[in-house]
Order: sequence, then C-alpha cells, then structure tokens
Amino acid sequence: MVKKERHLSHIMQFLFFPLILVALLGLTACETAILNQPPNQSNSYPSDPGIPQSLAENFVLNSTVNVTRITIWGVYIGTGTPTPSTDNFTVIFHADSSGLPGIPISTQNNVPVISQATGGTVGGSPEYIFYLTLMTPVTLTPGTYWVEIYNDTTADTNNIFAWETGTVDPTNGISNCAFSSTVPGSGWFAPAAAPIDLAIQIMATGSTSIPTMTEWGMIVFMLLAGLGSIYYLRRQKRANN
Repeated sequence: MVKKERHLSHIMQFLFFPLILVALLGLTACETAILNQPPNQSNSYPSDPGIPQSLAENFVLNSTVNVTRITIWGVYIGTGTPTPSTDNFTVIFHADSSGLPGIPISTQNNVPVISQATGGTVGGSPEYIFYLTLMTPVTLTPGTYWVEIYNDTTADTNNIFAWETGTVDPTNGISNCAFSSTVPGSGWFAPAAAPIDLAIQIMATGSTSIPTMTEWGMIVFMLLAGLGSIYYLRRQKRANN
C-alpha cells in the first residue's frame, strides 16, 4: 500500500506543474495589437464635453476579434497638471458610414484608466499615456470601424483633455480621423486641410466569442481536481489506518 502511495505521489508531482501551466494557458487568451499608431508629439486636439468636441479614429479588420484594451496619448490644456480622479473616459465603437462614424455598436462610460506622464511634451504641455481597460470586451467582425474616445473633465475646472496625433498604422490604419461638435459625437466631419491621425493602440484577442475559460482549460482543471481528490482521499485513508 505504501509503495502504491509513493507511486501515486510521484505521478502527481510529475503531472502537477505541467498541467497547471496548460490550465493557465487555457485560461488566458493571447492579446495582439490590431491597431498601432504611435504618438508623434506634433499636435493634439480636444476631445472633451467642456469644448464641446469629440474625436474618433478609424481602422479596418480582416478577422473577428474581441477588443479588450486601448492605449491613447494626450495632454491637458490649461495648467497641464491633471487631477486623475476627475478623469471620466467614454469609449464608443461605431460602424462606418460612407467614411465617417455611423451607428454606435458599443458604448462604455467611465472606463477604468491608468495614466502616467511620459516625460515628453506636446505643444509645451506634459504628455500623458492612458491605459484604458474595457469592462466588457467588444466583438468586431471583419469590416471598417471607428472608435470615439472623449474624457469628461468637468470635475477638473483647470483643464481640458486633448487627444494627441500619431502616425497612421500601415496595416489596419486608415488615414484621417473625424471631429464632432457634440459629445457624444454626431454630425461628424473629417479634417479637410490635411489628414489627421490620432495616437492609439488597440489590443484584442482573436476568438469569436468573449474568452473566459477555454474547453481545454476546463478539461485540465477538472483533471487536476480529480487527481487531487484521489490523492487527498488516499492520504486520509492511510492516516486513519
């Protein structure tokens, strides 16, 4: 009996860490950048109800994705020193309508955000990077889309948020953005003098459904639970004897 217990113990030790690793891989979907437009520290434009004005950036997809996180760059026009607790970002995904934002597909208000100064400046104001995590991933099928982002800084009486310009993504980016004089946006128009692209990175997973636990992750989890139960019961039985 003791020999069998030791044999089972060795099997558990051999399987435990590899199976845990596989389970964790099953629980975590791989994120990739579907849009990558780095900041150019050249200019910025307000996207804030305090103006009022809202901005949107367009992009194209060739496969179905779940958008999970967005990174943008910008400044605070005014004192340039923000009060982070007053940030209130809204993210709206729109369908495309003849080259301008169309019907809203998803709207998320007060999106969780982490911001930090980069050490750079835009037009004399300190540059900030903003990490936005969507509360619910947004599923997008192949096609052209717009993402509208604005920051309601009403609680910060000293500043207005401005979205920084960037370099268009050569793969999924589309030249030029869109402006609206209402917030949320409507009656959109594109800059006419010259194309303007906004600094943004969009992260997504490639699944066609919102990932929670993959089938393989569930199977491995159940296997680990079963082996653990058997091992525990046998040790208890041995201790009682």
